[in-house]
Amino acid sequence: MKTNRNKSPGYLSVLFFRIVLIAISLTGLYSCTSQKPTTVTERYTFQKETVGIPPWQSKWERKHQPEDPDWRWNMPWNHEGYSKDNIEHTDKGVKIWARNGKEGCLHSNFHFKYGIVTAKIRLPKEEGAWSSFWIIGESGLPEYDVVEYCGGEQYVNVTQHWGYNYDSSSYKKSTLHNKRRGVNPNDWNLYQVEITPYKTIYRINGKVVRKMKRGTSSGERLVLLTCGWGTYCGGKTPDAYMEVEWLTVEKY
Repeated sequence: MKTNRNKSPGYLSVLFFRIVLIAISLTGLYSCTSQKPTTVTERYTFQKETVGIPPWQSKWERKHQPEDPDWRWNMPWNHEGYSKDNIEHTDKGVKIWARNGKEGCLHSNFHFKYGIVTAKIRLPKEEGAWSSFWIIGESGLPEYDVVEYCGGEQYVNVTQHWGYNYDSSSYKKSTLHNKRRGVNPNDWNLYQVEITPYKTIYRINGKVVRKMKRGTSSGERLVLLTCGWGTYCGGKTPDAYMEVEWLTVEKY
């Protein structure tokens, strides 16, 4: 038996409210997906040149060369402390040496503002060797020490400097509790930093080891890979090298 149901004002109000909610949710979904940042990934491989493989493999995968325009072998502010001979390419990657009174450095000529930088690195075991994978702002700070290591230690350091402190011996504001254990520094590991406008996330082998909401600037940044010595690691000066197989920069 059919019955005629009168659509009461209350029923119509509920129906209208549901339609509005569906419209809002769809609009929000579209907004979120449409505003997702565009990313550009560049991958730098550091293996020694082999026959049949061009030096520039593609727009996103680049094989480092001695005169690579994207990298330099010294600091722009210090040409004397580094040597081009301390950059040695192998079948596995690149060895960045500290030897013969000179330190080793790969300093990017390219810049990025926000994104994810990842590197596959093996750190030196020699006591006194000071190796780092770090990122700096064009003005010097903030400084993001994605990994910093003194040979012989059983931990690595993950540190962020976001300003100046003239009461400190280093003159830089620094995070505390920087030691990270549970990783063998002398084996291959993935070290990563993700820099956004609102926070910085550090990861080792995919695991989050530090989050920072302080000290993220809106300026351009540079990437550095260095191996050397210093009082920070005890003052000894052994011959040592840090190995890097590859590095990726995913720019937002």
